[in-house]
Amino acid sequence: VAVAKAAGNVLEPVCSALYPETAKVKEQLIRLGSQVTLMSGSGPTVFGLFEREQRARRAYNTMRATLKEVYLCQTC
Repeated sequence: VAVAKAAGNVLEPVCSALYPETAKVKEQLIRLGSQVTLMSGSGPTVFGLFEREQRARRAYNTMRATLKEVYLCQTC
C-alpha cells in the first residue's frame, strides 16, 4: 500500500477538467473507503485500492448502480 500511496498521475488534473465525471468517480471511491484512488494512464479509467475485501465489494455494488462499467478485481 505504501508504494501505491506514493503513486500519482500528472494527467489527472487535465482529464478531470475536460471530463469532470472522472473526478466524481474518484471522489466516490474515496468516500467508499478506497485507500488509494487514481486515474489509470491517460484516462478515463479510475481505480481504487481497498485494504478489506468487504469494503471493496460494498463499493463495487454501490457504484455499479450508477456507472456503466464497474469491475471488482483482486491482486495476485
